[in-house]
Amino acid sequence: MDNWPNNVRLLPYHPQYASHFARLNKAWIEKYFYLEAMDIEVFNNPGQYVIGQGGKIFFAALDDQIVGTVSLLVENEEEVKMSKLAMDEAYQGQRIGKMLAVSVIDIARKAGYKKMSLFSNTVLAPAIRMYEKLGFKSVPLGNNHYERSNIKMELNLQPMPLQHTADALLQVVQAAAIQLSQLSEEQAARKPAPNKWSSKELIGHLTDSAMNNLPRFIRGQVHEKVEVAAYDQNFWVENQQYQAQDWQELVDTWVLVNKKVARAIQSIPTKALEHQVVIGSYPAVSLSFVATDYLDHLQHHLRQIFAIHEHQTS
Repeated sequence: MDNWPNNVRLLPYHPQYASHFARLNKAWIEKYFYLEAMDIEVFNNPGQYVIGQGGKIFFAALDDQIVGTVSLLVENEEEVKMSKLAMDEAYQGQRIGKMLAVSVIDIARKAGYKKMSLFSNTVLAPAIRMYEKLGFKSVPLGNNHYERSNIKMELNLQPMPLQHTADALLQVVQAAAIQLSQLSEEQAARKPAPNKWSSKELIGHLTDSAMNNLPRFIRGQVHEKVEVAAYDQNFWVENQQYQAQDWQELVDTWVLVNKKVARAIQSIPTKALEHQVVIGSYPAVSLSFVATDYLDHLQHHLRQIFAIHEHQTS
């Protein structure tokens, strides 16, 4: 997979790996629970109970060691289930389990499935937190095959309408942060003219913009019309004395707050796209417009910053 470390590989099922599928899963099941009849049947014949039913099993190989596994079960034409996600305890903490989960989510999404479900137990708190970070939400338990399961979670695999905007925002911010971090304190504090903002002040302003827009994106999902006060941009910049702040801290803060903004934009559902946002005395605009305009505004000021330093070095 594209984002895997060089020494970690995603391997498809092969009968020679069947013992690892059983070994890795038995370890965590027997540590917290006990093997149930269905577990034993699946471990004894994964080819029949998973592969033979249209499912898939994957393994994570770290160098020459099989250290993790996960299976993907077909529920119906629209839904798949993530099951038997397990990591060798000696290799936990390296985010390989998350890589496995992200990989099967991506595979299911590309295959056209609309929903992914999973069953777990709340005693496995780190796993539950990981699932929540990946977008899974708790739903009524319903029927399941295992006595140990006390929670069911589901993930909508259909892309949200502003997913592209959220992805673009993150890409722009992360790429810019690398370039911005290369500027010295002196360069970042230099003003192109007495009445113009320095790079420090521009990044400070973009942080203010993120902080003011974040509640708009969140409240706009709930209310059909949101009225918010405009803010005095110059006062915010002057009041927070960005010129005197550490440059790298400014950049890091800007990156962090934009990660929150991207998550908020990503979560905007189709039904909220046309919700109205009124900012101060300006005419009402759609929530969708606010999101795309936010990215345009951010890119506009980044171009200003890079233009300043291109001029200084030319």
